[in-house]
Amino acid sequence: MKNKVFTPFLIIVVSVLIVHLVLVLTGILDVPLKGSLISEVFLAILFLGGMKGVIALTEKVDLPFVQGFLVLTTVQMLSMLGVLLAFVFTRTISFRALSLQLVSLFLILLTVQSVLLIKWVNNAK
Repeated sequence: MKNKVFTPFLIIVVSVLIVHLVLVLTGILDVPLKGSLISEVFLAILFLGGMKGVIALTEKVDLPFVQGFLVLTTVQMLSMLGVLLAFVFTRTISFRALSLQLVSLFLILLTVQSVLLIKWVNNAK
């Protein structure tokens, strides 16, 4: 695995999620702590696992980067929508606020992941 791309991404993901958790714990963001923790664990697993997966696929299987990136992004978006659907079915308190924050965190992490993966591919050429 390319540590040059994964280590900065790991640091960014952990810092974004810690800042979000601190904002929730201090009461600045008014969402249930349980829902926030579920969202953060889900996003950490989704993005860190996805980043490892797409790097491994492009290096070992000789899969074109664009295909791996599109599959990764699609799986991540569908997974996030599945978690939002689970929040709807469980009738989570403050669903609107929680879903807005989940989507916001998702978009921030997706942007960072995309930029780092594209930089990694451009440097590899």
